[in-house]
Amino acid sequence: MTVDPELSGAVIAGGAGRRMGRPKQGLRLGGETLLQHQLRILREAGTGTRWVSVGCHQDMAVPPEPDVRCVRDAEPGLGPLSGVSAVLEALETPWALVLAVDLPAITADFLRELAARKGADRGVVPRVSGRFEPLAALYPKAMAPALRARLRRRDLTLQEMVRDGIASGHLTVFEVPRQDQPLFSNWNRPEDLPPGMSLTD
Repeated sequence: MTVDPELSGAVIAGGAGRRMGRPKQGLRLGGETLLQHQLRILREAGTGTRWVSVGCHQDMAVPPEPDVRCVRDAEPGLGPLSGVSAVLEALETPWALVLAVDLPAITADFLRELAARKGADRGVVPRVSGRFEPLAALYPKAMAPALRARLRRRDLTLQEMVRDGIASGHLTVFEVPRQDQPLFSNWNRPEDLPPGMSLTD
C-alpha cells in the first residue's frame, strides 16, 4: 500500500445519530465499529494522517489509533459543513479525503480514483443522479477560508458549498458511473441497513 504524503483522510462523525437511535460512530459492523471501518478504508486508500471530526462536546467512541487525530467543531449545531471546515483548518497537508461515518459501502479503490483526479488546488466531488456527494469527496486545504466564511454567515448547505467551490475553481465534479452508485448508500435509520445486516454495540 502506497501512502501519499500530501493526502490526509478525515471521517466526519459529529452527528448525534438521532434517526438511528444512537451515535453511529460506535455501532459495530462485523468485528469493528463504523468509525474504525472508515478509518481503515481511508488508510487503504493511501492517506497518511487521519482525522476524526466530532461535535464540540463529543468524543470519539473508540480509542484512536496512533496516527489518528481528533478535531472538534467550534460551535454546536452547525452540521457537517462545520466538520469539513474544522478538518481543513487543522490540515497539515494540501489535500483531505473526507468520508462520512455512515457511508460504509465506499471502497478504498473508489477513494483512490477520486484522489487521482485532483488538479492544482482543485478537489473532486462525486455526483450521483444530479446530487453532489460532499461527504465522500476530496478537498484542497485552499478551500478553508471559503468554508470559514460560510460558517460565519451561517450558510450551511453542502450542495451550495459545492456549487460555490466549482464556480471558484476549487472543485470539479466526478459523475459516478451507475455501477458505483450503490457505494453511496447512506445509513441514517435502522431500516436503511441491508437485509440480514445487524449493527450492535
